[in-house]
Amino acid sequence: MRRLCRFFGVSLDYFGLESAEACEVYLQRHLVEVGTPIVHAIQAQADALSPRAASNVLVLMAWAERGEKVFASR
Repeated sequence: MRRLCRFFGVSLDYFGLESAEACEVYLQRHLVEVGTPIVHAIQAQADALSPRAASNVLVLMAWAERGEKVFASR
């Protein structure tokens, strides 16, 4: 987790946020202005997605999260 925090320039509390909205607000406040180049690249790619593509990405992320939880519980 600490490596992810360093890589994306976020604090550990980011991962404790309760909703996608809270994450978005956090990122807008803390990263968009001072974000790393990779964060800016991700933001640019995300902004270019169609609504359907953005929805598909969220589905994939949810699947990945569920998979991580299953793997961690073993």
